[in-house]
Amino acid sequence: MAILPTGFVEVWHKGVVRVPTPERAIATIMLTDNNGRTIAIPLQDSETELVRRTLQGIGEGSQPYRLLLTCLEELGTELDCIRILDTPAFDLSTDLILRSKGGSDITVQASCSDAVVCAEIAGAPIYVEEKLMAAISTVASNY
Repeated sequence: MAILPTGFVEVWHKGVVRVPTPERAIATIMLTDNNGRTIAIPLQDSETELVRRTLQGIGEGSQPYRLLLTCLEELGTELDCIRILDTPAFDLSTDLILRSKGGSDITVQASCSDAVVCAEIAGAPIYVEEKLMAAISTVASNY
């Protein structure tokens, strides 16, 4: 199983909420660490309902994500963890860390929201780079 990488903190899914912005409310996946810091992973309008249903375990919502995880398994890998990385534009670049049956790691880039949903389904840990968490997090009680 994954080992907490240096410079990262582990976070957990806390729900899908709408966060108000000056233009409109944006659906987001909320991730929280042990210190009560929370970051919001924005969702595209077209994926909001599928992600919400999948994370709540409702109906057929998770089929596309389960299909991806099944394909990875058939190729001889499993999702070990995801790492959300700090970038200059805070665009939430995300690496899926796959573990091959031989024990080697394979890194694949993915959208942050897709990676979080896959990690939740697979029971894989989610890590956020500490400097990103410190830069864009808020205290969870604000939501």
